[in-house]
Amino acid sequence: MFLLDKLMTLFKGTNSEQSESALVSETDIDLSTLRVVDLRSLAKERGLKGYTKLKKHDLVSLLSDN
Repeated sequence: MFLLDKLMTLFKGTNSEQSESALVSETDIDLSTLRVVDLRSLAKERGLKGYTKLKKHDLVSLLSDN
C-alpha cells in the first residue's frame, strides 16, 4: 500500500514526541483533498473495479463506501 503509506507520512504530525500509535489512520484522510490520480491509485490498491473513468466526486464516494 504505497500510496497509503505516503499519505500517512504527509499527514503525520511533525511533533518528535508523537508516538507510533498516534499515526493518522486511513479513515482520517479527507479523500476530497486528494488528486484524481491519487484516488485512482488508492482504488487500484484496494482492488476495486470500474474506477478508471469515474470523476473525482464519484471516486470519493466509491472509496468512502469501501
